[in-house]
Amino acid sequence: MRKFLGLLMYMGLVKYPNITDYWRKDCLYRNELVASAMSRNRFQLLLRFIHFSDNEEADIADRSNKFIKILTLLQDKFCEAINPGEKLTIDETMIPFRGRLSFLQYMPGKSHKYGVKVFKLCNPDGYTFRMRVYTGKSDGISKSLPSGIVQELAEPYLDAGRTLTADNYFTSVPLAKNLLRRKTHFLGTLRSNRKHLPKSVVNSRLARDQVVGKMSNEGIVVGKWRDKRDVYFLTTKHDLRMVTLGRSRRDGVERAKPAAILEYNKTKQGVDKSDQMASYQSPLRKSIRWYHKVVFEILLNTAAVNSRIIFNELTGNNITMKNFREMIVQDFLGFQDRAPTPLMPRRDERHELIRSEGSDRRNRKKRGRCQNCYAKIAASQGRKAAQGLKRVNTMCGECEKWLCVPCFVKSH
Repeated sequence: MRKFLGLLMYMGLVKYPNITDYWRKDCLYRNELVASAMSRNRFQLLLRFIHFSDNEEADIADRSNKFIKILTLLQDKFCEAINPGEKLTIDETMIPFRGRLSFLQYMPGKSHKYGVKVFKLCNPDGYTFRMRVYTGKSDGISKSLPSGIVQELAEPYLDAGRTLTADNYFTSVPLAKNLLRRKTHFLGTLRSNRKHLPKSVVNSRLARDQVVGKMSNEGIVVGKWRDKRDVYFLTTKHDLRMVTLGRSRRDGVERAKPAAILEYNKTKQGVDKSDQMASYQSPLRKSIRWYHKVVFEILLNTAAVNSRIIFNELTGNNITMKNFREMIVQDFLGFQDRAPTPLMPRRDERHELIRSEGSDRRNRKKRGRCQNCYAKIAASQGRKAAQGLKRVNTMCGECEKWLCVPCFVKSH
């Protein structure tokens, strides 16, 4: 199984048009590493029949039954491996898929517009702690989907004074209140049509770089800042203080941003970093089943990104995602200390010296001049001299040409 996963990751590093091309024998595609690691038929059987749960024990009503066990196992390992720190961010991402699926999502703002939606909890460095695959309205999440997702993913890390960051899809005043009760700060951009927003803030007109806001009795600040457009934000950690950026506009006025927006921009990129690093040399292909894609995305992409972050922290290196994947492939395929085994041709493709079994009209065994010897003598002494060569009854069974034993050994 390690070799199977290693080959999948290798196929992200070295891309061929089709999976079967990795086992082609012609000079354009010949790949000794892949063919010596596993046969094509075995790889295709594993890819077709691999399962991540027992169908007899699975809950058919639960659409996540195909992958929930391995997802839970990996999440536990992610959480054990590293301390989450003070700042965490939650966002949604897409696993590309365009097949028939009842809970297929369309998100025009993502690089992959169609696919399976996944919610991630990450730190600002892009390390993923927890994930939630969205499988439709009947997947057990509370009716208030964005708020329910945030509280579900962040549950193990609440009551510890941390700060959660999210975009305007998740942000709401009730969510901020619930998190404050759990001793957790919240910071996020806000949609102007959300409920419970002060009208004095929503209806105000601002000049460039101006800010206005209002604080509730609980300490929730709803603010509006004018950049190129109006930006609404909610924070339970900051006031409306502006921070100068050290540069000026064309009219000479020094630029400034709210402190809440500056921290939001620094911490919000965690999920985007994780997705970006996972997209480098991704092994995902169009022909893979949807639940295979979900598992391979988590196992070969997200887990690889997390492992690289830990590796760089422990070693003090800054190894690239490509080089880290190469290290994993070499380890999984077992080629660190040795070269791949050269391919042996199939028995029916091997060149063998055989003796002629046919006979001529006089019932004598068929013979012919050695073609290599004939070519040499004809080039040096002429055709007449070459025609005087002794005939042989041996030939190459694959090439189907007359050869003496010494010439066969030299040319094969």
